[in-house]
Amino acid sequence: MVQQRKGDALKLGILGTGRVGQALGQRWLAAGHEVTFGTRQDLSHKEEQLSELFGQSVKTLSHDHCIAHAEALVLAMPWQAAQELTPKLPQENCPILIDCLNPLSPDLSGLVVPAGSSTAEILQDRVPHASVVKAFNCASSGTLADPSYPEAKPTMLFCGNHEDANTTVQSLIEEVGFEAVDVGDLSMASHLESLALLTIKMAIKHRWGANCALKILTRTSES
Repeated sequence: MVQQRKGDALKLGILGTGRVGQALGQRWLAAGHEVTFGTRQDLSHKEEQLSELFGQSVKTLSHDHCIAHAEALVLAMPWQAAQELTPKLPQENCPILIDCLNPLSPDLSGLVVPAGSSTAEILQDRVPHASVVKAFNCASSGTLADPSYPEAKPTMLFCGNHEDANTTVQSLIEEVGFEAVDVGDLSMASHLESLALLTIKMAIKHRWGANCALKILTRTSES
């Protein structure tokens, strides 16, 4: 399992070519990482689309080849698609799995995983030798693409059971442009998924669109 030191370039595989995957891929390419997109679509067509969007050459591979190539895998796809992909993940020498998923019901009435569970914990159970880290699920694709807010740097909450993987993901979060806050082990992932649902509902109610982000404020207590 790879641990990133600041300044190290990683081989990052992004499974999913939607707005979240595109936003993260563009930020990490700018930071100097080797980014590959995994897709089920026509490879040459998708590669041409992404290269035109990013203004530079972008590599696309099949899911199988993307998984084999990566040191860290980013799951940026619907939960159902991620479940179908799980059997393809190696049981040994599995890359870090960065879970950006939110298992939302179609009508946004709740989550479609069992109460008290989370996509991250389900993935960890199915691929026990992997290091699963929950991250990037509580921000809109617009904020991931441009996390600059005039008031303060937005906060990205993350959690995982493996310290080395958490350290790597913390660096990746900071490179995207967020303050990274570790909230604990994977038992906290269900709370992050509920928080994502709450954030989406607030954005809809107040018509914020993608122009909203979470921020943790702290201060030193006076003695």
